[in-house]
Amino acid sequence: MLRRIAGAGAAAGFAATLLVGGAQGAQAATPIQIVNANTGNTCLTLKTIDGFKGQVTTANCQTGNESQVWVVAGGIIRSPRWGHCLDGNGADVYTFPCTANDEYQKWTTTSGDKKWIRHEWSKKYLNSSGSHNEHVGFTAQTSACRWFWRNV
Repeated sequence: MLRRIAGAGAAAGFAATLLVGGAQGAQAATPIQIVNANTGNTCLTLKTIDGFKGQVTTANCQTGNESQVWVVAGGIIRSPRWGHCLDGNGADVYTFPCTANDEYQKWTTTSGDKKWIRHEWSKKYLNSSGSHNEHVGFTAQTSACRWFWRNV
């Protein structure tokens, strides 16, 4: 089991096969941009990868920017370009190599056009004001930022 120490982000990572199911039933996973609904023009972006851990920010949405392409399926939010999944420990949001059955990589979203994205392990919400180059974090409040999907 991959263990994480809150705030430290230290862990040994390994790549594993990710079982991709439908986000809602058996629908196919479609590449999308995850857009901050506060601004409508900043996207969830995998900015850098240092060792195994990736930094997640919001940045101006750009067509063709592979660091802004995500696939949402089976409770997993995956960057197909980097093979990393959105991850967190309740204190920090980051990416890690996708690992089958990793409880820190499970997310749920609300239905509708504008969605809250909730981290299943911590029960906190993905949050960002949407400023360019802002680190994405967590909040326990349902007043958190909402997001929408844009097909790429």
